Amino acid sequence: MTIEPVRRTVRVDCTPARAFELFTDTIGRWWPLATHSLGGERAVDVRFEPWEGGRLFEIDADGAESEWGTVRTWQPGRALAFSWHVGRSPDLATTVTVTFSPTDDGRCAVALEHRDWDALGSEAAAVREGYASGWIGVLDCYLTFGASQAA
Repeated sequence: MTIEPVRRTVRVDCTPARAFELFTDTIGRWWPLATHSLGGERAVDVRFEPWEGGRLFEIDADGAESEWGTVRTWQPGRALAFSWHVGRSPDLATTVTVTFSPTDDGRCAVALEHRDWDALGSEAAAVREGYASGWIGVLDCYLTFGASQAA
């Protein structure tokens, strides 16, 4: 049984290049680590290694790193894709793809798709439902941060 991807699109007031930069280079400044991390209050940063094969990982207050996924596509200003296995084995990874597209009104549409839920077996549907709402909150944090930084 194939489970539908989670899809969310937001619009930011900047170019696709700047929207990509805000999403990737400054993720540690806008990601809600207190509620969306492995370390909770001990988590102090999250980072992308900016290349295909690079890691997406969190860092806790003691400097310990926890891998969340691996970058599969790194196309600045256009697209980003990464495996996603926060708190799970990498062989149970799902896939997150984020695209950055110019809009007719000079803004950027940032479209996130989280798919490959079947990798999670019998837990897939329940986990997907959690992310369906979770990505809304995460992207709201991105929008709020981006509104103050987009220029």
